[in-house]
Amino acid sequence: MIFLDNDLNIREYTSVTSDIFNFRKGDLGRPLSEITTGLDYDSLVADTEQVLNTLNHADKELQTEDRRWYRMYIRPYRTTGNVIEGVVLTFSDITSQKKAQLLAEQTTNYMAMVFDTIENALLELDGDLRVLSANQSFYELFQVTEEVTAGRLLYSLGNGQWDIPELRRLLTEIIPAEAIIRDYEVQHKFPGIGMRTMHLNARQIVEANRILLVITDVSKARPDRNS
Repeated sequence: MIFLDNDLNIREYTSVTSDIFNFRKGDLGRPLSEITTGLDYDSLVADTEQVLNTLNHADKELQTEDRRWYRMYIRPYRTTGNVIEGVVLTFSDITSQKKAQLLAEQTTNYMAMVFDTIENALLELDGDLRVLSANQSFYELFQVTEEVTAGRLLYSLGNGQWDIPELRRLLTEIIPAEAIIRDYEVQHKFPGIGMRTMHLNARQIVEANRILLVITDVSKARPDRNS
């Protein structure tokens, strides 16, 4: 924590703040603008002045030159008599959280690339059977876009074209009981693309509350039962 007076001079600071600011003996009373920091951040003084002038809090995530991350809060400093006597800056080390976030983003991006290399159509559903993601093969096979697919309930896709009784039974009855389904055949006529014979492979991932559904179009290999 760093305490500043109404002129943004250093009133007090905690010792661990020296991990971010280059404090030296005798810096009490010096303007904040004269204190160098390891932050990759050029508007510290301007943002601090704005908090003092508007009395609105500021909250930012900042990185240092040595690649550590901090969450910074700037807020007016009030006395017990509710008088504004400056500003207090608080820094919390969030490096581990940012690394975890980055790892999660990298994993998500990696999985998205893996999904898009799979030749068969693939859907990732949550426990409510809402589409979390689909791969490029799905969009191409069924001639739809991500905008009208991701985030929607499976049975509502394409004005209900996926509300297939056999598929509903697979996802609501068979998968919960068996967890893994292989080569479950479904035949259905889709508006715009016609009759399709599909082999469905599904796996329930209980720990993540997910269902992975792989759709293989075998229409060319299997004659239309209605022909």
